[in-house]
Amino acid sequence: MEGTKRLLIAIMKNIIRRLLKGKEIIPAGNKDASAGLFALTSVKTGEKGVVRHIEGGHGVTQRLSSLGIRVGKEITKGNSMFYKGPVVLTVDRRQLAIGFGMASKIKIEKR
Repeated sequence: MEGTKRLLIAIMKNIIRRLLKGKEIIPAGNKDASAGLFALTSVKTGEKGVVRHIEGGHGVTQRLSSLGIRVGKEITKGNSMFYKGPVVLTVDRRQLAIGFGMASKIKIEKR
């Protein structure tokens, strides 16, 4: 029984290692301590920051890019609704509202 557990753990570690190979990993939570990045959903209303990373695939990055949210852009967080509601932000003097899930994929460096 003990040998089976070890074998399964070794297999799972190998699978995870292969899936994550070459991908940037940001630890769970609101802040990446080494890079000083914060999820947009974790910053306070009125705080400014520069987009440094967008988590997600091609669809998410394309959608955000079409709204003017790209790596290097300065954004200001506006209001956010109660309990995972839409997040209002300002990009290039335009106010936008995006969903909580999409906002949580945007990692910013505070100004």
